[in-house]
Amino acid sequence: MVRAAPQGLARAASVNRRGEMIIPRMWLPDETFFSLCSRHHRLSGNSRSLDTYIELFGRPGRARVDDFPAQMDLFVEQSVGILGAADEIILAHTLVPFYFWLLPRGRATAAMEILCRGSRLGLRPLIGLTSRRLSSSHSLKACATCIQHDRRTFGTGYWHLSHQFPGSVMCVRHGTVLGRSRNAWPKGNGPWWYLPTPETVDFGQEVSVQVAKAGSMASELARSIGVCGARARLQPWLLSRAYARAFNERGLLSPHSMRLRRSDVDTELGRFIALLSEFHDFKDLWCAREHALSVAIALLSMGRVPTNPLWHIPLIAWAFESWPQLRSACRTVLRTISPAGRHQSE
Repeated sequence: MVRAAPQGLARAASVNRRGEMIIPRMWLPDETFFSLCSRHHRLSGNSRSLDTYIELFGRPGRARVDDFPAQMDLFVEQSVGILGAADEIILAHTLVPFYFWLLPRGRATAAMEILCRGSRLGLRPLIGLTSRRLSSSHSLKACATCIQHDRRTFGTGYWHLSHQFPGSVMCVRHGTVLGRSRNAWPKGNGPWWYLPTPETVDFGQEVSVQVAKAGSMASELARSIGVCGARARLQPWLLSRAYARAFNERGLLSPHSMRLRRSDVDTELGRFIALLSEFHDFKDLWCAREHALSVAIALLSMGRVPTNPLWHIPLIAWAFESWPQLRSACRTVLRTISPAGRHQSE
């Protein structure tokens, strides 16, 4: 079981001036793996980021760990397992479960193998990150109010996992717009490890009440998918059927052909997507109302449902509004399909 640190233990670490392990011994609540590594860098007093990488993984390297870490078995060996097994850390402190939600079990297993024992090469297409528009959706994010609370409680701000999921644009706890990191992962020499501060995060975005409401709905869904994705996988065909049912209940499907009423969907869905497009996570993904309509058609088509949840969050927020309502809709669909029909759909 992965342990979380009680209050006051943000600086708790096995520190030894002779060079023995100094990795923090406990996780802070809702902490990411990158955050723990950055805390270690600060606690160690290392002037070079490479030295921190060697202490964490036992060998030199520059692989990114802010979104998808690799060679986690090496980290577990260096930390002598006190922070959890490799699979526990991946599923509890990285973005990976978010991408497992609609992923076939075989591809999820292959992804875990890469993360535990391999390099990141080949991981992105395996988990559904095939579009260039999705490549910038992993910028680190933070809540200004959370940073203040964490400094008072733990002595430092840190990166919260619930803020990092793609589509999470508002702090669910405080209802504030998440700031985005000013730092990019360096191509040359640069700060690999850092924690959220007013200097490292841009908190300048202000939004209207309507935009904030749409962003809060999307953020709740992103967090739910990230928390439940690995253990509550959903068959894509079932999600497609749930979409069709929701559209039909809204009167957006033709009663005879069961095809989308394009003009109505374009107006209603387009209006909602215009609100979300003010946030960076959705700006490039749903960049035009015409594109929103084409994606909606694709999502309603059996066998063509994308496995990346970020494509679905705007449509789920608009059609179902919340995670519990989506789950309820899927259960309703299952009750209307015979076991033989389920097998055929799969």
